[in-house]
Amino acid sequence: MCKVNAIDIINKAKIDDAVGIKLDIIADVEDYHMGIVEVAPGKKNRAHYHTKYSELYHVLKGEGTIVLEELNKPETRKEVKVSNDDVVKTPPYTVHQIINTGARPLIMIFVCNKDSTVLDRHVV
Repeated sequence: MCKVNAIDIINKAKIDDAVGIKLDIIADVEDYHMGIVEVAPGKKNRAHYHTKYSELYHVLKGEGTIVLEELNKPETRKEVKVSNDDVVKTPPYTVHQIINTGARPLIMIFVCNKDSTVLDRHVV
């Protein structure tokens, strides 16, 4: 067992060029990644989707909106307000984007299949 501090990891993380926000992997277990993202106040990540697996987001700190829309179905667009301790599931083929609407960094944990972080991440 290995203990890590998620906030220490995000404080040292770099911007992931594909989605434009700070992102790093916290744990790598079997087929899954647990990672952490930080969206600066007034900023958002690049919208993206995955084709094979769902992704879970858990808000640690901050507040924002997660925009969800089934791929190529603009009529399904939803804006979900999130804050501390909220959890949001993004199913396959659901375009999702995180927007920080608060005055402080929005920090979220995500859990997904390993392929979702690079091989099955499609930026729109």
